[in-house]
Amino acid sequence: MIVPVRLAVRRLQLELLICLTASLLLAAGTLFLANAAAYTSDVEPVPSWIGLVLYIRGALLCLPVLAGVVFGASLIAAELDQGTSVFAWSVALDRRRWLADTAVAGVLMVLAVSVPIAGVTWVLGSSMGAQLDATSSPWGVDPSALLLIARPIAAFSIAALVGAILGRSLPTLIVAILVSCLVLGALEIGFSTWRQAEAAPIDLSTPSVLYVGDRLAAMDGRLLSDQEASAAAENGAGYLALYQHVPVGLTPQARASMLACQVGLTLVAGAAALLIAGVLIERRRPA
Repeated sequence: MIVPVRLAVRRLQLELLICLTASLLLAAGTLFLANAAAYTSDVEPVPSWIGLVLYIRGALLCLPVLAGVVFGASLIAAELDQGTSVFAWSVALDRRRWLADTAVAGVLMVLAVSVPIAGVTWVLGSSMGAQLDATSSPWGVDPSALLLIARPIAAFSIAALVGAILGRSLPTLIVAILVSCLVLGALEIGFSTWRQAEAAPIDLSTPSVLYVGDRLAAMDGRLLSDQEASAAAENGAGYLALYQHVPVGLTPQARASMLACQVGLTLVAGAAALLIAGVLIERRRPA
């Protein structure tokens, strides 16, 4: 196992160096921003530079996924494209063992890129607080550090599957990016809908809560439905005397269970892609 991993890392040393450098530079910038946010968390009004968090968050979400796609395409499709897979399969015990060794090497490289980013994401979220942490995440994507590790692993697996099907580096890279976005986006939309349905009043000062938004609540604490909120708003400004806006989201327990489901399903999607790739590799012609 060690020898195939070393060979794979040597083959992709340029790609790995570029992705690691980008990851470390982004992590350093995020730490600087998190330190600044910690000192200005109680300042009113919110400093204008806090808008940079949206762009930093976008880079934190995209870089690990892009690295996973690049590693998957380079390790699988490039072997088939260049014809070196013939030699690799001749010395391997079987093609599925070769794919397994290659996948382990790819996952290790993905972790090397994504773990630093996941760590600084957690630091940034802790510095900004639950509400600003959630609202600064682009497209409403869950900013959890665990998902920043699970998503690129799934993207790597999808790229490996696409590479096993197409066998060409550039088409694999393009198609794998599209398919990864579709799969990961579908998962995120599904869980975002679930989070909205399970949202309940939360205390924003409680650690590990996930802020979803604000909703109208009656004085007895009962949340109004969308139809009731619309009807109350039509009565004019006087409705604020009867109702109040409260932050809603997931409690630490609810978020932990939902996060476990999302991470698990993301990794299952990646594992399924690798299993299908193993079947296709076994049946593929050597040249």
